[in-house]
Amino acid sequence: MTKEGLDRLDMKILAELQKDARISVSDLSAKVGLSLSPCSVRLRKLEKQGHIKQYVTIIDEDLVGGAIVAFIDITLTDHKERTNKSFENRMRSMPEVLECHSVGGDTDYIIKAAVADMQEFQTFIDQVLEADDSIKRFSSKISYAEIVQKFQLPVSQQK
Repeated sequence: MTKEGLDRLDMKILAELQKDARISVSDLSAKVGLSLSPCSVRLRKLEKQGHIKQYVTIIDEDLVGGAIVAFIDITLTDHKERTNKSFENRMRSMPEVLECHSVGGDTDYIIKAAVADMQEFQTFIDQVLEADDSIKRFSSKISYAEIVQKFQLPVSQQK
């Protein structure tokens, strides 16, 4: 969705929800300067129009057993729409794939994958990447440490 149709108050609501998705409508309305009912109406409108995709919980992976995170550059054999769509659908269906980005440059896609250990990573390489005839080549990088992780998009409140 674009910013079209969003005013300064909508943008303030989105900014506050990115800070705390569990905020009560009462607290949200106070932070954005609206009474309860109009804030609630705006919130439902933002959800219905797709400006808010979902509410999630961010889990501390170190506290729940950790994970190996890999960034994988992927180049496909061709750039036909059918090849791209098929690859993208496969990536959507893989629980290990956290993100998949179509990119410009010397590679076609970058995926972020998470697995429990190196054995699972090798299985992912063998059964997903090596087994995919549409992948011409790939290169993986294992993350040693996450330095910055942000989930808040920059939301301009100027309108």
